[in-house]
Amino acid sequence: MSHSSKKIGKYLDVLIDRDLEYPYIQNFIITEITRNPERMKELSSRKKNHIQKVMIPELKKEMEAGRVPTMDPEHFVVNLMSMCSYPLIAKPVIQNMFSFDAKEYKAFLKERKKVIYKVLFQEEFVE
Repeated sequence: MSHSSKKIGKYLDVLIDRDLEYPYIQNFIITEITRNPERMKELSSRKKNHIQKVMIPELKKEMEAGRVPTMDPEHFVVNLMSMCSYPLIAKPVIQNMFSFDAKEYKAFLKERKKVIYKVLFQEEFVE
């Protein structure tokens, strides 16, 4: 397991566990972004710097070494974000589609971490 894959595994833990604790946070974030786009620019400028100076170069290095599937790093980041966020934003749709009660949905999200990790790295997630 590479350094980057460990970091992304940790990201999955933090993001999905946080969203399990605060189930409406993704919807709140999207509402706030829509309501106040200037605030989003302010918040994203800090993350943008980290993504461009740290994350993208590290991803490129991992791709060159064959430890991360080769693609535009921007697509990798968006894939990661969307695979994590969509099940949280679409919770009512997913719960209804698969008849998940609250406990089953929570188990689904916990399993989701492993699925996302395997899609991104073609290897098993080790907790």
